Amino acid sequence: MFANVKNLVMKRVRNMHIKNIVIDASELNPTLMRMYFFNQSQEYFPGEKLEKRHVLDFEFEFFTESTGGMYIDDTYYTIQAGDVVLKRPGQFTRAVMPYSCYLLGIDPTDRAQKIQQSTPYIMNGYFVPYYRHHILDQLPTRMHPKQPQIFAGLFEEILKERLNPSKISTIKIKNLIMSIIIHMYEETVENNVNQPSPYRKTFQLFKEYVENHLDEQLTLDQIAKQLKVSPAHFHKIYKKTFQQTPNEYILQERLKKSKELLIRSDQKIIDIALIIGFASATYFSTVFKKYEGMTPREYRKQYTYY
Repeated sequence: MFANVKNLVMKRVRNMHIKNIVIDASELNPTLMRMYFFNQSQEYFPGEKLEKRHVLDFEFEFFTESTGGMYIDDTYYTIQAGDVVLKRPGQFTRAVMPYSCYLLGIDPTDRAQKIQQSTPYIMNGYFVPYYRHHILDQLPTRMHPKQPQIFAGLFEEILKERLNPSKISTIKIKNLIMSIIIHMYEETVENNVNQPSPYRKTFQLFKEYVENHLDEQLTLDQIAKQLKVSPAHFHKIYKKTFQQTPNEYILQERLKKSKELLIRSDQKIIDIALIIGFASATYFSTVFKKYEGMTPREYRKQYTYY
């Protein structure tokens, strides 16, 4: 009887239209819909496939152990301990045992309904809208973080708050979920550590070289020579991967460093210009104003108080 009812519900779920809603940063206010720890059981044999199901919300999973994997839509992912996986509303998924993991089901906004957990939650066929935001859109389906212990701590802390709630647990859980999202974004997008590119090591060396030679007049030819690559080829693959040119990245890092020095030191503008690789204070001020909308002096005045 239960199986027949569930099949009818899932048939209705498949025919439902999932709303696509674009949100801005001010609306990112994650609500925890459900959470549990899935502990692999002896009843599952290696390679056993669990039932295929629809993903109803944004599912974040952290795997504590695994020699299994999962299907997400038509793609199979091998999962190892320390991996983080994100599944989105409307996708199909099917687990391949064995593994153990934390699972968070969230609505990225505070618009979520109060929905029952587990089977009743699945049975009502409610889909969280597919919220679109450039941060959410760029999060990977699967990643293996450089420091998985950070994610382990965040997921465990959310579970503790869920099991033993206090007056501030709702706020703490929102903050912890945002930390998960931010860590995923920074590692995979800003630092590109999971970029599936044969040039990942080259990109890493490039960024390290720029950081260590920011006070120099860097040129693409000079950098390419250090990296032992063709300048034109490096420019092409870097732009394709990061959606910015190597020179744009260098300028970005110069301006980032200049803002830190303007606020955290009392050095003269000309000295800061030289430290970050500009030949003159005038040119530095012109470039700074173009990108920041104010001069370095105005920026310092706005963000410091003596």
